[in-house]
Amino acid sequence: MAMTVSFRTIDVGVYRVFYREAGEPGAPKLVLLGGFPSSSHQ
Repeated sequence: MAMTVSFRTIDVGVYRVFYREAGEPGAPKLVLLGGFPSSSHQ
């Protein structure tokens, strides 16, 4: 079964944050931060 990956943004104050969302909806959440923004989303 292929996993669906969603690409989303959220506005936090004056910043727009890009993130990816994948996995089982009921599973525990994990947030990973780091790297250069251009390496993930261009």
